[in-house]
Amino acid sequence: MLSSPPSFRTLSFTFLALAFGMVLVFIGYAGAGGGRGGGVETSDKSGGAPLTAMEMQHLLEKAEASIVKKVRTSLKSDLLDAHAHPITHANKTSKMENSEEGSVENRQVTLDEVSAQIETDKKLYPHYLYPPLAHRNPRVYAGRQRIPDDDRKSAINTFFADYVQLHNDIMEGKKERKFVVLGHYTEAGLGNLLPVMVSTFLLAVMTDRAFLVDWPYQRPRQHFNGVEYMGYPDIKELMEAPAGIAWRYDELKKLKSDTTLNIEGVEDSIICNDPSKLSETVLRVKTWDFFGPALFYHKQYHDKLAAVFGDDWYGAMMRWVVRPIPSLQVEIDEFVAEKFAKNFVVGLQIRRKGSNKLSLKQENSFFTCANNVARQQGVEDPYYFIAADNEQSRKDAEKQYGDKAIFFSSTVSRSSTRGVQEGIIDLLLLAHCDDIIGSGGSTYGRTAAGYATVPPVMVMRGKELCIRQLSSLPCMYTPESRQCLANKDFLVNYQDPYDLC
Repeated sequence: MLSSPPSFRTLSFTFLALAFGMVLVFIGYAGAGGGRGGGVETSDKSGGAPLTAMEMQHLLEKAEASIVKKVRTSLKSDLLDAHAHPITHANKTSKMENSEEGSVENRQVTLDEVSAQIETDKKLYPHYLYPPLAHRNPRVYAGRQRIPDDDRKSAINTFFADYVQLHNDIMEGKKERKFVVLGHYTEAGLGNLLPVMVSTFLLAVMTDRAFLVDWPYQRPRQHFNGVEYMGYPDIKELMEAPAGIAWRYDELKKLKSDTTLNIEGVEDSIICNDPSKLSETVLRVKTWDFFGPALFYHKQYHDKLAAVFGDDWYGAMMRWVVRPIPSLQVEIDEFVAEKFAKNFVVGLQIRRKGSNKLSLKQENSFFTCANNVARQQGVEDPYYFIAADNEQSRKDAEKQYGDKAIFFSSTVSRSSTRGVQEGIIDLLLLAHCDDIIGSGGSTYGRTAAGYATVPPVMVMRGKELCIRQLSSLPCMYTPESRQCLANKDFLVNYQDPYDLC
């Protein structure tokens, strides 16, 4: 059991540790106030003045480090007390009293130093891409201590540079013709497709194959949820190939005569066996299940991948693979510069359509949770970026926050080219937020969090409760169906007892 200062009002319950030895921590909604939505009061042991931001940050970092160490060591169920608490990073609007960085001058030096480091790294490590927050708000980014050392950045840069060389050699016939093709799954949303894209790319790299995409225009048709139509534009309307590689399957017609293994769903051939031994020229993957974690922990690849990426393999890889076309990137950059740059922004991803949709009461818990997230970080004047799949939620957010509610998309549609483009933009704008609150049961918010390497707060589906996760990794679904994974350490942590996935 974790212990806390006596004056903390706590929520305690038993749960299995989640993704990769990480744990969940409650955020304000079900905190103080008898479950009515108030935040947890944080004060020192004497019951006097509230803890300062720095004191609270130090306290929580020590507690979380202890939890992670314990879970990684035991890899079995633990009983933990989960406390509502501030996000453990500094923010640009709070006054950092009694700290060495208390002066405006010192805070500016830190910001400038981080910005200068990023600019230097662009030249030294062009394939290492920082999370969006590092560019928009370097101080918040630095406060989260996610800046890797030069050895890590160099290793990641080399990993991608080596892949580009391999890819080009295969395409030019200098190396054996072997390919992994991402087959577009029409009825999957962006929150599923993008993690699958990253997983499929990882499969290509680890098996020394060239990564291709088969993503043509697909006409709109009724989705299986029965409430909307869904279609996709050609990938050229959404994303460009990373590092300029040739990646379009339909431009390599001669491949269609080669031997092909169709991988429908997540199969044992790539999860349980050694996929590098597959003899087919083409491995065609068509699924909406994120299977990257099973590859990362595959006995053939884990040591190599962990040595390169450490814990943030997914964020680093997604930022390299998923690149919006220049016109969309311009829209993102201009919106961030105008709406985000001078504000502390909490991103809300509200799902009220299709399966796993939230109720009106759960939507209200979004607003309460977002208010608590901002307040707990000492932010007096936050803004709220709303990524919603329906017009009513936008109106509700505007009623709640007034001109502090920020919107981008004008087309709530998954059946038009512009609608899907705005879906990409909304997702990446979420990734630019200082914090992210997502809908339980929806992959969209988690995918943005993964891109940003920001552990999200999730509103639990079926309940009016929001929970902080300490991992930014998206969910892997039904891995327990794979006998070869049954006893894997990471699988224990995918049982999702709070139904957040």
